[in-house]
Order: sequence, then structure tokens, then C-alpha cells
Amino acid sequence: MEEGGKAFNTQVQRLPFNYQFLRMLMNERFFLYLDILGFTELVRQGSEKIDDLYEVIASLNVHNHDIFKVIVFSDTIVVYNVDGGDTPEDARYLIMFMCEFVRDLMYRLMKREVYFRAIITYGDFTHYEINGTPCFYGNALIDAYHSEKELKAIGLFIDKKISHHCEIFKYREFNENYDFVYVTQCLDDIEMYGSCGFPIPSELIESTNLKWFILPEIEHVNNMYIGSKNDNYTGSVRKKYATSWDMYCKHYPHLTTQLLLSGNDVTSIAPDVEWKEVFDIYPEDYSYAIETKIAY
Repeated sequence: MEEGGKAFNTQVQRLPFNYQFLRMLMNERFFLYLDILGFTELVRQGSEKIDDLYEVIASLNVHNHDIFKVIVFSDTIVVYNVDGGDTPEDARYLIMFMCEFVRDLMYRLMKREVYFRAIITYGDFTHYEINGTPCFYGNALIDAYHSEKELKAIGLFIDKKISHHCEIFKYREFNENYDFVYVTQCLDDIEMYGSCGFPIPSELIESTNLKWFILPEIEHVNNMYIGSKNDNYTGSVRKKYATSWDMYCKHYPHLTTQLLLSGNDVTSIAPDVEWKEVFDIYPEDYSYAIETKIAY
């Protein structure tokens, strides 16, 4: 009997390990958890603010990608992959798009004074419907929920276990478990130009469509400093802004120095650029994204 047990164990050890099967069995997903900050105050300001926010969320590009599923409940957005994720190439692809989804939201929130904290991680997550009622649970959701509350800052963070797959967007260590992701990708060029001194020649920006992307990104960074000095906020809220501002200072030392020297004038990086036409489109109206709406 003992010899048979040993033979059985030897045969099991020789079986090929099917990682894809295990992933399917455990419902392992790449998982984006995003929390809208200050949601309670938005609710108190009236339904129009919340309706506008949900229109922004409805307009996001993530809804156009079949390999991702989106769940929205109260102040939380969850995005996970329903397909792929079995190879390093898949991981890089999925994480790149999740970062782009977060950047898309950042752009669309410009001039709305609404900010978020988001986490990209990997873990088991199950989602299905019973008679039209959504059901979802999983360790990825629980871990992201608890971790997000511990990150006293604003912006996007990625679990260190998977950050090496984040090849398109730059990131920097935030704490022992998470890295801070710079979705302000267009500002990399501004930082490079600024290393030679400000202001930047307008032709470097006007010759491309860069200004349409620069403005929401530099506004976001600038607002981190402004929020850190806003006496209308509690000390804990100002600290979140200050922590994010500090992360941007580390990554964009020339740009953030210029913002401070100019008295937080975002156009000072290139004052000869026609910025007004960019400012004029914000805040954008996203009511067009509503295809159907059923009130109960």
C-alpha cells in the first residue's frame, strides 16, 4: 500500500502543470479598482453633480473594448479582463490599456474638481448575473479595497508583483507594495524640453496635437499643489494632494519648479501657444454617451 502511494505521488509530480487551466479555475484577472474621492460631498452638492459624473464614466473608452468588463457601483469603478492574461505579452497589453483608461478619465474630469485613487493588481475575481442581478466577489476586490484606503494620495498605483509588466507608462516606488504610475505621459516631453529652460518654443508644441493632451495633464499636476495648500480642506485631504505633488516633483523636477516660479500658471511653460482653444472645450459635456437610461 505504501509503495503504491509513492508511485502515485511520483506520477502526479510528473504531470505538466497547466497554468492557464489554473487561472481559469481560480478566475485570475488583471484588476483595476478605482475610487472617486470626495463622493459624499458630491452627493451633498446635488444630483446634477453625480449625474454629470456618471455621464463622464459612461463616455469612457473602456466600454469600447470587448476584452474588458466594467462594473460601476456608487463611487467605485472596477475594470477586469474577461479574456487573455495568460502570457507576459497579454499582461503588458492589458496593463497598458488599464493605464490608458485611467488617463482617459483624468482628461474627462478636467475642470470638474473631481479626483480619484486607483489600483491595478492581479488576483481572483468572479462576476456573473442571476436573473439580471449582478453578483461579484473575489480576493482581488477585497485586497484592492483595503489597499486603496491605505494609499494616502491621489492617482494610479500598481501592485509591485505586476509592475514589471508596465512598460509603456513610467512608474516610481511609492511603498513596499505599490508603485505610483505616471499616466501624465505627455509631460515627459515637456520635462525634456524644460531641461533646456523655460519657456518652451511654441513651435515644438504647435507643430503637433500635443497641446490638447498637455493641458489636462499639467492642470492635474498643478492642482495637486493647489489642493495641498487649500485651507478649505482638512489636513488629511491636503496631505493626499501633497503626497501626489511630491511624486510629480520627483519625476518632473523642471516642470514642477516652473509651475511654482510662475505662480502656478500652467501656460507659462509655453506662453505663445494658443491655449485658449483648449481651455474652451473644458469641462466637456458627455451627455451624448447616454444610449438608454431607466430610472427606478
